[in-house]
Amino acid sequence: KKPYNNNNNNHNGPALKRAISILCMSPLLVAFFISTSRIYDNKHFPADVVGGSILGAAIAVFVSDLWYVFLLLLPRYSNN
Repeated sequence: KKPYNNNNNNHNGPALKRAISILCMSPLLVAFFISTSRIYDNKHFPADVVGGSILGAAIAVFVSDLWYVFLLLLPRYSNN
C-alpha cells in the first residue's frame, strides 16, 4: 500500500497555461511590432500610432462588454 496517493497527475498544467497566455498575447505583440515598424519607416507619426492604439483598445473594450452583456441577456433553455 502506498503511503501517499495524490491523484493530481496534471504535470503539464503550468506549461499549457503559459502556452495559452503567450498565444493570447500574440495579437498584441504583432500590433506592437507593426506599429513600431510604421514609425521606424516614417510612414506614420508616433502620435498617430498612439491615437490609433487608444482608439482600437477603446473599441475592443466596448465590443467585448457589449458581447458579454448580450450573452448574459440571452434567454436560457428551460424545461417548459
